[in-house]
Amino acid sequence: MKKRRLLYYYLWIILLFSYFIVCGMFLQPPGEIVRGLYRIVTDPSVLVSDYLEIGGIAATFINAGLLGIICTAIVMKLDMKPNGSIYLALFCVFGFGFFGKNLLNIWPILTGAYMYSRRKRQPFRNYIVIALLSTSLAPAVNQIFVLIDGPTVSAMILSAFSGVMLGFVMPPIASHCVKMHEGFILTNSGFASGFIAILFVSMFRSFGVELKGREVWSSNYTNELAVAIIFVMMCMIFVGFIKKDESSRTLVELNEETGRLVTDFFVLYGKHIPLINMGIVGIAYTVFTLIWAGSLNGPFTAGIFTIVGFAGFGLNLRNVIPITVGAVLGSMLNIWPHNSNTLMVIILFGTALAPFSGYYGPVWGVLAGFIHMCIALNLSSITAGINLYNNGFIAGIVVICLLPVASSLRDDY
Repeated sequence: MKKRRLLYYYLWIILLFSYFIVCGMFLQPPGEIVRGLYRIVTDPSVLVSDYLEIGGIAATFINAGLLGIICTAIVMKLDMKPNGSIYLALFCVFGFGFFGKNLLNIWPILTGAYMYSRRKRQPFRNYIVIALLSTSLAPAVNQIFVLIDGPTVSAMILSAFSGVMLGFVMPPIASHCVKMHEGFILTNSGFASGFIAILFVSMFRSFGVELKGREVWSSNYTNELAVAIIFVMMCMIFVGFIKKDESSRTLVELNEETGRLVTDFFVLYGKHIPLINMGIVGIAYTVFTLIWAGSLNGPFTAGIFTIVGFAGFGLNLRNVIPITVGAVLGSMLNIWPHNSNTLMVIILFGTALAPFSGYYGPVWGVLAGFIHMCIALNLSSITAGINLYNNGFIAGIVVICLLPVASSLRDDY
């Protein structure tokens, strides 16, 4: 594809990432930004490590923006025509640049996926989406580095080697996992990462090395985050409305889709209608988060941008609202404060179950969201915080449990 046309396709998302970089440059002095970036790349980065608290808002904005720009450049170098799966992967990398992924820990994972493509004698472009999504395991790189008292040469080598191995095994495992949930979750990579993380953590614990998650949350940047997020969402809606697509299909039709994998809105509805859906969903969940939790932080921001990515690849308001209703009910009925940070994160990332709700209906969606909340509160420790898409793993478990029942009852009618 001609480079100029390729740049046109990716221009909007490049501008989005650049916006956060520029904002970051004006929010704090250069010296503080550099120190913040250093704290970010040397942090263990396991769940939950809010980079806004660790490195400050400027360094976090720049970290996330640069991750997005770099990964977009890789995709463009591979001459990939954009679609919903690519945009989803880019938004996931960018969003988790607010907690968990940084400018150092993604590279061993990407290298491992690249080596797998070479071993299979296939072009890396065939694996770039799963490679980007495999960075869900990036905290494992930092965790090993910290465990053996880095920075030393041995610590760097061992952490890099571990990351390469994780990236290498991710593509075949992710490919197999699709068969297990049959396309009824949007985070297949998170489901696969969960199994890999369990194996990784169990091996360390078997040798007496205890890996643990933690909770570091920020609470001081709600206004800045709200303005930034809503501004970029409104820009996406504006671009979607002013551009005419060759597709005659409408936003109403998009909201009638079940979302079951693979439902690529950019393939089905053109380049601009999905942008409207992404912007609307992004604003809706930003406002909902502000009302329900009363604040915004790094993990919430990651959740919102992940949902925005989903909204180009199967998620719409019709199939996601029942999931959120079920998760909210679960948060209200359990023993924890309903608006706690942990529960809000579960609500946001539980939206990965949207295809299940879209296919089997809102009642099943509410039930799935409710069960997801219950399981997520009790199963997170087994991955020790190294799987950033842990709720994707939980979503897969929920679907595996509910799918046989829902399918059986559906067949009776």
